[in-house]
Amino acid sequence: MEPIYVFVYGTLKKGKSRNYVFEHHRYLGTATVQGLDMYDLFSFPGVIKGSGSVAGEVYHIAPAVLTLLDRIESYPDFYTRDLVDAHLEDGSVVKTWVYILKDTWYAREHKKIVGEPAVWNR
Repeated sequence: MEPIYVFVYGTLKKGKSRNYVFEHHRYLGTATVQGLDMYDLFSFPGVIKGSGSVAGEVYHIAPAVLTLLDRIESYPDFYTRDLVDAHLEDGSVVKTWVYILKDTWYAREHKKIVGEPAVWNR
């Protein structure tokens, strides 16, 4: 079976409320994904496809964790899931899943997080 990687940028990051999900999974490091714009949805962030870049973390996970993440992220109703290239700090690139807001309405109604890359730190 091919390895499963996920790129996280909000409440699933280290030190945040939902990072417990990755307790027994391998942390690959911090990374950046191009082609995404980030928005502050108050208690969590969301991303849509765009012209910016987003900073986050990459984890190597088991298939059961991807299923759990789908529930946490309300996939496919609130977020969709896309495979993207995550550029790790060591220069390597991994193909990872990332959760993207399904409805771009959120981008019109919420504040864009600026920065290259955009970082969510609440």
